Amino acid sequence: MSIPDYFTSGIANPWVFIASLLTLGVVFINGWNDAPNSIATAVSTRTITPKRAILIAAVFNALGVLIVGLLTYVVANSSVAGTIASIVKLPKDASGNFLSTESLIIISAATISILIFSIGATILGFPTSESNELVGGLTGAGIAFALMSGEAAPLSRIGWDKWILVLGGLVGSIVAGFILGFLFVKLIETICRKMVRSKTTKFFEIGQVLSSCLMAVMHGVQDGLKFMGVFLMIMAAAQNTGTISLVVPWWVTILCAAAMAAGTSAGGYKIIKNVGMGMAKLEKYQAFATDLGGVVGLLAATAFSIPVSTGQVKMSAILGSGATKGIRRVRWDVGGRMILTWFITLPGSALVGGLLSAALLAIFA
Repeated sequence: MSIPDYFTSGIANPWVFIASLLTLGVVFINGWNDAPNSIATAVSTRTITPKRAILIAAVFNALGVLIVGLLTYVVANSSVAGTIASIVKLPKDASGNFLSTESLIIISAATISILIFSIGATILGFPTSESNELVGGLTGAGIAFALMSGEAAPLSRIGWDKWILVLGGLVGSIVAGFILGFLFVKLIETICRKMVRSKTTKFFEIGQVLSSCLMAVMHGVQDGLKFMGVFLMIMAAAQNTGTISLVVPWWVTILCAAAMAAGTSAGGYKIIKNVGMGMAKLEKYQAFATDLGGVVGLLAATAFSIPVSTGQVKMSAILGSGATKGIRRVRWDVGGRMILTWFITLPGSALVGGLLSAALLAIFA
């Protein structure tokens, strides 16, 4: 969809602009809230100062979005974006005609629910999963439309095959992150067992900088794809067809990259403290191993088109890394509260998305 076509559609139906601005707002908050997840360990070991780390994260988050946006022109196939865009079936009337305004209202309600949860979590200093919020918000909004329309099987509006991927990613990322963090620490300890600790410090400091950059890139890739998926839904509604293309317009990629970089630059120092220092006290090589575990976990999830939370993978890897020194070295209470927050987010955002969708549909549709 070209820029002129987009503006033409938006002038004809202002909900195109509303849904787009709300989605960009969510991308901004995502960068703000998730930035610390890619840089917290490097800050906690005092390898990088918080200001410099956030600047690095902003640049490489944006780079990840730009890379994955470019790849959609090369390989337009099933991806994380496609998974998100298929969570809820965009509505049609009884005659099979596509309902553009109703579709955009559903998307808008879902993004508002994300903003509510993410801003609240950021204020409290807890990382939250925009993946869970997005899936929950879209699900609740879609079911609300089906109920208000009197559909006989409202749950059929949800793409349950994609839901299975999301739930698998929710549980799998927690387990995989822990295992990868644990294994990478043990691998490094085995390789370096005969080395003098003081002589490896510089290597792991440089390694932490590089691994933090990779984590930020993978955050941009994963989360960039999720919100590009939302934009694909908006484009389908704007063109009044309901047919979702998996090729992301170049200008959408640039907008998402800019919004995420701006949000990342805003920082999130409370989350840096909770993630990097509150869960486990890591040495430099452990922090390096944690980042490697996070990068591998995110790469695997992206390869299998599974939307996962960067924070989920990273924080589970922190727990795994810390556990190599003994169970008592890990703040299981902090980790447990964060994991509980993720599981509460999914049904909570579905409820909020459903209520907002019902209210907006009643007023504007």
